[in-house]
Amino acid sequence: MNTNSDDESKNDWKIDFDSLPGPDRSELLYSYDVVRPAVTKDLAAVVYSVFEYRMGSYGGFFALFEGPPETPRILWCPDLLQCTAYLNTLQWLDGDRYIVVNGYMYDDKKYAAHPFFFVDVELQQIAYFQMIDSFNAVIESTEAGWIIREDKKDARLPRRDGEIIDPQALDWFPWSQVDEMKTRYWEEVKGPEKPNWFRRLIGAIFGH
Repeated sequence: MNTNSDDESKNDWKIDFDSLPGPDRSELLYSYDVVRPAVTKDLAAVVYSVFEYRMGSYGGFFALFEGPPETPRILWCPDLLQCTAYLNTLQWLDGDRYIVVNGYMYDDKKYAAHPFFFVDVELQQIAYFQMIDSFNAVIESTEAGWIIREDKKDARLPRRDGEIIDPQALDWFPWSQVDEMKTRYWEEVKGPEKPNWFRRLIGAIFGH
């Protein structure tokens, strides 16, 4: 079951965003923050310092806070874990054990993708699921697993609607190894032992 609270409650969380790592917020035009409190736990997932990094695309950085909302403390703030900032950016799943993030991955060259990041609050670990456009989808939690529900279809991208994600089949990394997770991600999608579907797909989209 999905448990997502009303975004109006974000005003209850007195978070000092200026103290978090990242760019100088005073230099970001029209920046904002997304706060999604859990329903059953005194936790709030955050995407902060959101800005337009290219036309029509918005992104920020992930952080997780523990209450009380009046005096929250950082539970986990990885070193600039980038994610998108659309309406479905943050979802709580399975009794608020997991927070789902629409991630943003860029290899500092030309390859960009938006995988799902799954943050396990109880075991303090994180996993990814390869997606080019997770920002176009949400996760439905069922007894059969996590089901991808896409919104609009982009004809250039493979259809993922209805695909089931098995949480037990994901590679989970301790929060302290988020950099290793990023490295594994790129090894998987671009490594020589894997099909070059990623390169072909990006080439088809961007004409490379």
